[in-house]
Amino acid sequence: MCGIVGLYGHESARLFCYQALWSIRHRGKGSIGVAALHVASNTITIAKQLDFTDKVFQSENFLEIEGKAFIGHIRWPTQGKKSKRNAQPHYTQGSRGRIAVASNGDVRNLDKLRKFLDEHEIRVYSSNDAEVISGLIYYFIDQKQKTIAEAIAEMLKMVNGAISAVFMADWEDALYVFRDSHGFRPLLVGVVDNRYMIASETCQFDKVGARFMREVDPGEIIKISDEGLQVAARVKSTGRHFCSFEYSYFQRPDSIIQTPNGGATREVSNYTIRKELGVQTAREFPVINCDLVIPSPRSGIPAAIGFAQELNIPYEEAIISEGDIGRTFIESNVKNRTALARKKYHIIEDIVRGKVVCVVDDSAVKLLTVSTLMTLLFEAGAKAIHFRSAAPMYKNPCYYGVETKIIHMLAARDKTLEEMRRIVGSPDSLQFISATGFRQVCEKFGTGFCFACFDGNYPE
Repeated sequence: MCGIVGLYGHESARLFCYQALWSIRHRGKGSIGVAALHVASNTITIAKQLDFTDKVFQSENFLEIEGKAFIGHIRWPTQGKKSKRNAQPHYTQGSRGRIAVASNGDVRNLDKLRKFLDEHEIRVYSSNDAEVISGLIYYFIDQKQKTIAEAIAEMLKMVNGAISAVFMADWEDALYVFRDSHGFRPLLVGVVDNRYMIASETCQFDKVGARFMREVDPGEIIKISDEGLQVAARVKSTGRHFCSFEYSYFQRPDSIIQTPNGGATREVSNYTIRKELGVQTAREFPVINCDLVIPSPRSGIPAAIGFAQELNIPYEEAIISEGDIGRTFIESNVKNRTALARKKYHIIEDIVRGKVVCVVDDSAVKLLTVSTLMTLLFEAGAKAIHFRSAAPMYKNPCYYGVETKIIHMLAARDKTLEEMRRIVGSPDSLQFISATGFRQVCEKFGTGFCFACFDGNYPE
């Protein structure tokens, strides 16, 4: 999971790029990078830094970068370790010039593509898949004399995986945008002051006063220039397979999802969907004689509200989250993740002491956060604790942009519900919304989703 932004031709492109990246820092804080196209000198300048903090934009390399078009990226590592070399945007340099790419997603056939590039003498210096994407595009431009749009299309045909990306070349006054044929990861088009903007979430548009226009279609390649926005090419799509976990966890609750719905499109907030998932969870697994419903902050709040309202149980926010610690799900090291969770959460004891409480979360994948919360609530004097997840049991690895490829870290993969209950500290009950119920809620708001992490049916 990463986040991207692209701006072309706006006088405040650099400022808007930084503001838009800051608004999606929940999508990853491992690194931040921007690239700027300076048309007059035919140059692309890149600035990168590890660890995304509010001081990044005050550093000299970020303050001095200028250009007509900007692309930006924040990273949660899924391919390659956390390092400045693996930070995006990535570039490829050759006799034709320099190109730069920022991508959100994951490439499954990476080793095969690396070998292909090596055979054609295009060097890849990082372990990040975006540099492979950049190298493939450059191969088709430089060695096969393709146009940029044609080269992107040829690359998309070779890649097996998820790609939502922005691209620039130092010899062309334009910004390119493209998405894989399944549309796994979000990629959106907006307008601010009659200039086009690209984003991963609509909250980025809100941050700079832009208006959300539409999604980039699966397999679509867009060119943005002084002539406006045009569809430069398309590759064949087998249908939209948007990640349903974006609904339940990744995106900010105020971000809007645009979904196909009976030949038209429908716009709905993640908050509304998560609240409805909480309602469905309550219908499937109600808690009898419960005093309080408590959300796991902060992404569990909408589902907990829906759960509480459906069962007419009082709702209280008794778990306080240290906001500056960020999402512990992103941390792959078990010891670090457990320590962060312990530091991140605090219980308001007089709310839970002597009470039967139900904790509702948006999801429970590795169970480390759940285990920490159960321990803290018991220590705070809760009489009984029930746990409900508004996402199904996460049994299968994701190969399309989520760091869950390490199968043994998926608690539901090979454990029964009772075994998981004991692992997290033996709450009085532990339940997950059914995969069927989850799908029904998602499809209530539209069609074209990927549920592979829950049901094991990977799109072809």
